[in-house]
Amino acid sequence: MNKKLRLFIYVVVFTVGIIAGKSHYTSLHFFKSLFSSTSTTKQLSTFESFYVHKRSLFKMLASDNNNSKYKIAMLGDSITDWGEWNELLNRDDVINRGISGDTTDGVLKRLDGIDRSVSKVFILLGVNDLGKGKSVDYVFENYRKIVIALKEKKMLPIIQSTLYVNPSKNKRINNKDIEALNTKLKKFASVEGLTYIDLNQKLSKNKSLRADYTYDGLHLNASAYRVWTEEIKPYL
Repeated sequence: MNKKLRLFIYVVVFTVGIIAGKSHYTSLHFFKSLFSSTSTTKQLSTFESFYVHKRSLFKMLASDNNNSKYKIAMLGDSITDWGEWNELLNRDDVINRGISGDTTDGVLKRLDGIDRSVSKVFILLGVNDLGKGKSVDYVFENYRKIVIALKEKKMLPIIQSTLYVNPSKNKRINNKDIEALNTKLKKFASVEGLTYIDLNQKLSKNKSLRADYTYDGLHLNASAYRVWTEEIKPYL
């Protein structure tokens, strides 16, 4: 309800209250209630609600000793989240820890949602950070913190390249930033003695996500997930 309509309703209610000889308190109380929903109550966005739900669910599952069979975690945003990894990899020891819309900031807050039995974590992140205006250095520093935290948990981080977007379908994200981030990630992996998997070699062409592997320039279709699966199988 917009403010003009609320003000009109208040005037009508207040006038009726005066005519009826009642105290104006009721009218004023009603008036305040019209505005309170927007001025004093903070509503969680759809993503925030989804993130809070998924984070709490992952944390609960990770604390369940019955989940000790899991050895591999897929960690990331929607690109990871939308993969049916148990079926794609034909394994029952894989957990999906992707959250649609997530960023490196969000992942840093939910590493406790990865089961302690996990030994390898495949990471793919960064595109949402860049889409929200974060600098390459900012994203890389968060990425570094994630890797260090996983190593401290005795888990082996496997860094996957941040995927290029297809600029003909998605103009919000600059592929030059993605290229710069991947350069830093590849060098970091080398220094740390970690595996770096360049998914763009198969999923992209001329530093752009192949049009036949995406429907919106950012997310992957089924064929792309099949290619991705084959690329990581040797590192399982």
